[in-house]
Amino acid sequence: MTNRKHLQPIIAGCLALLPGLLNAAVTGVSATPASENVAIARSTSIPVNWSVTTNTAGSVTLSSSQGVFRTTGGTVLGTVSQPLSRSVSGPTTATIQEAVLVPADIVVRASKEGNDRILYRRTFTDGVPATGQISLNIVTSGTASFGVSSLALNFGDDRALYVAKRGEEFSARAEIGFSGTGVLRGAWEIAGPQPNPDKPIWRTLVSVNLGLTGVEAVTLKSPALPTDVLGVFIVRLRLDRPSMGAALPVVRYTVIDKN
Repeated sequence: MTNRKHLQPIIAGCLALLPGLLNAAVTGVSATPASENVAIARSTSIPVNWSVTTNTAGSVTLSSSQGVFRTTGGTVLGTVSQPLSRSVSGPTTATIQEAVLVPADIVVRASKEGNDRILYRRTFTDGVPATGQISLNIVTSGTASFGVSSLALNFGDDRALYVAKRGEEFSARAEIGFSGTGVLRGAWEIAGPQPNPDKPIWRTLVSVNLGLTGVEAVTLKSPALPTDVLGVFIVRLRLDRPSMGAALPVVRYTVIDKN
């Protein structure tokens, strides 16, 4: 009997919490922008801000395991396996950013099947899920939303590695594929000598502001790379806008003595 008396307040407390636990959920997901244009036969990178609302009280993790491309009829065209997550203190509405790369083959397949748009969906959960989406309108390349579809770096002749002598003058090149019209903003950056490959400390060589229109590919040259110090260096072109739905490529070079 004594044990029951001790258990009664514990049970009452659990029952008081139960309605809140049962109601705890992600209650809404929306995308900004709600729609964008993608070029047929071109890969396009779309920056998306997901607004995720949870009514769960206290510390909670909002997560999405994958994104899904679908036709308006529900046919799955492809998936994005990159998970998204953010820890928050609820109840709240949180913003989770994603750079969505829309592959060219998915756009072509959707168009061939008679679709004029694609839906990209994400389901977020904190235990109970909700789904949001962005509508991707299939258009010609000239009217597509501005986006970088590809970025490749080299030192000429597709070389990603280079050995330079102290004092030598040379540069890196960026081959950029894009759709639409806009201003590319970013910076050429360098890390080294002897950078930590897992956590390089980047410093800016020069900022980039480049208007892109008409053509769908352009080659951009870096400033002269430093060769006054011996060692290994890493170079990249950081993209601020538009962003890419993939990790930025890098190239490496080694400075050696002239002798």
